[in-house]
This record gives sequence, structure tokens and C-alpha cells, in this order.
Amino acid sequence: LLINGNDQGKIKLYSKDSYWRGIYVNDCKKINKINQKKFENLDYFSHENLQLTGAINFYNTSLKITNSSFYKNIAEDFINVINSNFNFNNLEFYNTLSDAIDIDFSEGKINNVKIFKASGDAIDTSGSIVSLKNIYSEYIGDKGLSFGEGSLINLDKIILKNTSIGIASKDNSKVYGSDINIFNSKKYDVAVYNKKKMYDGGHIDISKVTHQSKFLNQINSIALI
Repeated sequence: LLINGNDQGKIKLYSKDSYWRGIYVNDCKKINKINQKKFENLDYFSHENLQLTGAINFYNTSLKITNSSFYKNIAEDFINVINSNFNFNNLEFYNTLSDAIDIDFSEGKINNVKIFKASGDAIDTSGSIVSLKNIYSEYIGDKGLSFGEGSLINLDKIILKNTSIGIASKDNSKVYGSDINIFNSKKYDVAVYNKKKMYDGGHIDISKVTHQSKFLNQINSIALI
């Protein structure tokens, strides 16, 4: 999948009347590239007998998405990446019914990303290795950043405002980073805990942190703040 717009002509995919059924790329050996693109009014991917939880789905492939925006999604995930390598840079998300970015068993980088009004998580990972830098999220219904199932995460220059939980590390996930700013969390600024029985607790080690001293550190988990 190659979509390449420019500063003079950003490409737009949308539905005029309601919500359209999204994109699914699976087992592509080449790198998928999306640049200067606007996605709008998406539902979960559906085609014949196949239905996925994400609106834009990449499985078993490599992808690079740059300088693009995402508006109005009613699927469980706006972008869902599974078992893939990825690079996201300079993206914006607005009005997501559940999660904006969901990464499962993948490896990559997320840089310069802004997420506004997601009812679920802004960014959610499971079993993944991810570097996140210059992330801004605001008005998030659940977690600003959620890491689970043995994820290995590095954070740098993070701002999270008006979330339920700022950062969650659970189920053998390890999170490291600095320059973290968390404002107006409803429940916790940082939560470290065990959710699934087959895993142990979470681990987080972050420095230069602005917070309101709202912490959940479950037994058998580690939080260094």
C-alpha cells in the first residue's frame, strides 16, 4: 500500500454519508508507506466473512506512516498493528471511540504524535518493543499509555493531560524513560500491576516526572519514579 501526498495536495479518504469499513493489509513483503494522508469517518474493517476490531489494520508486514491525520473512528482501534515492524512520525488523532493506536507483538517507533479525545487508550501495546518520543495526549477516557504482556518500552518527552490513568505498566512489561509530564489524572498518574494470571506484575523506571502523586503500585510490581 503506497499513498503519497504532499504539502500542496494531502490525500483524503472518507465517507460523505456515514462510516466506511477501513483498510486491511496482511503478509505484504514490501514496506507499506503512507504520507500526507487524512483518514476520516472510519468503522471496523469488514469484508465478506472477515471482520476485524481495527479500522486500519496491518498484519505480518512493515509500514511507515508520516505527516498524516486521523478523524472520527468508531472501531475498537483506529490503527491496529500485529506482528509487524513500524515507524510512525508526525501524526494526529481526533475523536476515537476506543483506542487510537494499538500495537500487538510488533517492534517500532512512535514519534511526534498528538491524540485528542479517545474514549479508550491513546496508545496501547501488548508483547511489543516500542520507542515513544514527543507524545501529547489529552482527554483520554482510559489510559494515556498502556503497556502489557511483556512489552519493552522507552519513553522520552511525554505529555499526558486529563486521562483516567496516565501510564500503566502491567503483566511483565518494563517501561523506562524521562521527561514525563502527567496532569489531571482522574485515578492514577502511574499504575503498575498484574492483570492476567499467566504473567507477573509490571515494572516502571522513569525520571524527571511531573505528577500529582497518584500512584498504584501492586504487590510484586516495581515503580521507580
